[in-house]
Amino acid sequence: MARPCPTVKQTVTDKQSLLNIIIPVYNGEKTLGAQLDALNQQAYAGEWELIVVNNRSTDGTVALVHRYQAQMPHLRLVHAPDKQNKSYTRNTGAQAATGDVFLFCDADDVAAPGWLAAMAAAVREHEFVAGAIDSHTLNKTPSWRAGFDQYPFAPAMGFLPFVSSCNMAVSRRAFEQVGGFSEAYLSSHDVEISWRLQLQGYEIHYAPQAVMYRRYRNSLKGLWRQISTYTYFYPLLYRQYAAQGMPRTSRRAVWKRYLWLAKKSRLLAHKSPDVRGKWIYRAAFSWGLLRGSIRYRVLYL
Repeated sequence: MARPCPTVKQTVTDKQSLLNIIIPVYNGEKTLGAQLDALNQQAYAGEWELIVVNNRSTDGTVALVHRYQAQMPHLRLVHAPDKQNKSYTRNTGAQAATGDVFLFCDADDVAAPGWLAAMAAAVREHEFVAGAIDSHTLNKTPSWRAGFDQYPFAPAMGFLPFVSSCNMAVSRRAFEQVGGFSEAYLSSHDVEISWRLQLQGYEIHYAPQAVMYRRYRNSLKGLWRQISTYTYFYPLLYRQYAAQGMPRTSRRAVWKRYLWLAKKSRLLAHKSPDVRGKWIYRAAFSWGLLRGSIRYRVLYL
């Protein structure tokens, strides 16, 4: 397996830099307010600005941001109208930013108290930081997906760890060195940039006190769409990183997954949405891999 280049000396500056929090949003009227409230209540004495990047929203997102600007003078609204793409939207926010550090989070999550101060402390010494993810506070029903118990230390897809873009900090220098988020990825873009950064020598630093409350999709349809979109880009990751050591999925694992789906298909008739969700999660996972393998002409099931 290929390993990252020798570690880059990870010091941003002796003096605390301006922090740019970048939030991409598409039709986030229902959830963005909770995130803005949480960020507005952060106790942090350093310099920071918040950039909300609107990506073709058709609901009341823009009006919501304008209302919050009256009480948050450091809140900026930037528009990303050219294409529907989270990577492009985050890159647009980074291009509009004026500071030396980018903090990426999402419009449907909520920053815990102390998040900003903890991230600021981490980025004083490290150029690539993973905050902690709390998947329970905003999700009152059992989760349909794997937790983050080993995040961000467990290798993703048997290759290298990654930092979720819902709670990621990266220096401008590192971000620009690797060219930002790859806009070929509509999803799994955080995995791809994490691998690129590590292969350039930027190690992941974990900041457990910088907690982000993550919100899951609250419908089975939303679960299907989200998971199948994630895994649709796994074959593209394999095509891009196989030469660096990303392994192909084992035939045994693929066989076991499809056999489980066949044997447990009766779960779809279960009255509990949580039980049905377990089957839908695995089916969506496999469907995304199959579609991606066809689209990118590489077998990764």
